[in-house]
Amino acid sequence: MTNSKTILLIISSLLLVSSYLYKNNKISIISLFLGSFLIACFFALLDPYLILWDEQFHALVAKHLTENLLKPVLYKDPILSYDYTNWSGNYIWLHKQPLFLWQIALSIKLFGCNEFAVRLPSILMHAVLTLLTYRIGTILYNRRIGMLGAIFFSFAKYLLELVCGKYGTDHNDFAFLFYVTASLWALLEYKQTKNSKWIYLIGMFSGCAILVKWLVGLVVYLCWAISSLFEKHTELKKEIVFMLKSFCVTILIALPWQLYILYRFPLESKYEFNYNSEHLFKAIEGHEGDLLFYWRVLNRYYGEGDLVPYIILFTVVFGFYKINKKNLKVIAITFISSVYLFYTIASTKMTSFCIICAPFIFACIACSLQYLFDFLCNRIKYFYLKQGLYLITIGFISFLFLNYNEVIFEHSIQKEHYGTNRETDMYARTIMDSTSKKLGNNKYVVFNTNITNCGAIPFMFYTNYIAYDFIPTMNNCNTAKNKGYRIAILKNKPLPDYIEKDDSIVKINY
Repeated sequence: MTNSKTILLIISSLLLVSSYLYKNNKISIISLFLGSFLIACFFALLDPYLILWDEQFHALVAKHLTENLLKPVLYKDPILSYDYTNWSGNYIWLHKQPLFLWQIALSIKLFGCNEFAVRLPSILMHAVLTLLTYRIGTILYNRRIGMLGAIFFSFAKYLLELVCGKYGTDHNDFAFLFYVTASLWALLEYKQTKNSKWIYLIGMFSGCAILVKWLVGLVVYLCWAISSLFEKHTELKKEIVFMLKSFCVTILIALPWQLYILYRFPLESKYEFNYNSEHLFKAIEGHEGDLLFYWRVLNRYYGEGDLVPYIILFTVVFGFYKINKKNLKVIAITFISSVYLFYTIASTKMTSFCIICAPFIFACIACSLQYLFDFLCNRIKYFYLKQGLYLITIGFISFLFLNYNEVIFEHSIQKEHYGTNRETDMYARTIMDSTSKKLGNNKYVVFNTNITNCGAIPFMFYTNYIAYDFIPTMNNCNTAKNKGYRIAILKNKPLPDYIEKDDSIVKINY
């Protein structure tokens, strides 16, 4: 925690909290956006290396996409044999839908192969999501509640840890949150204005959500369909026509990629489609949990403590009650209940799955707190005292959402992360940089890169070499040489004789 990072956190916090007090709406929104952007930058700068697991893999595939957007690969050149079903060591990489990877690839193309460039799209989405949360709260309730919900959203530690890649599946989940929220925001705007231009944005954002995390991106249509049942009978036919038009836009955006990979990579794509369908019926990769899994997860999303889930439940119920327009109330209830019901029923459970409900839940939290604020502060006659109490209370609650002490611990050398820690990961970065300087731009394959867990993946991101974590066999060495590669190997203990005696193999001590 350097002085510059501390200053960045302080400035962003002041911008966010003060945005609630501005009477000028434009200044308030600008302050909100800048504060959200800067606090996300603060988190993105905490770890000067890629995080295991998912961020490393996403970053490497995105790096390779800068050369060919239509060919997602993990190993740029799979020198040795591989299992196409092993997403952590294969060639054609279709384990995730491509949109968020394309975003990262564009950032890498513009700003180079570094961890900040990998995180920049999520930083920008965080700032925009804050504005969407503000607008959702404004439509459901009023401007003050919308602003308060957006401030709390900006300080939420769990979301910010996704931005900096700390929690799986990091940028993939955050991009999904962004596009699902955008589709529901467009639906709320449509229901509010009845302007048909919004139906095309609903379709576009839903299609983008599918291109990030598959078919749950269609949830906006469930909300739209159920809310339309509460419209006038004469309006229902028009709603169905608009839904079909919107769905056509979704299909036009999401379907071409699916057809392309089925044609271009039939073996890998069919496997991944089947693999995705298994999430509903089987706990994939050990990600299992009981029916209360997502109930317990609430105190990771919205604060710590045994009472947090009950407080969140109360604020959500109260928030639903205070939504005046029936069709908007139906959308909010349908969205949150359907997401939690679906992921509770699904056998595969991961902590971040239900985070897509966060903007609506923060709006509900803000609604409950605003009513409490008004009840208490209306008894205070002095304007500046009232404003000061508002500011102090918002700052205190925001600090609880940020959970600053836990942030410091999560990004310290004491905290282990998948069997490694900050000190080891930073040391690995220095080895990657020194190896790159030593080997230059030559065509190398580097072995024994297991300084950290799955060390070959960040090694290939930060350098231009092919990397493997293991010590090669003689056959591995011959295969690499026959394909025109020079061989280097990281050495921290004695190596087999066929390597030690081979002067063509570069040994790099660490």
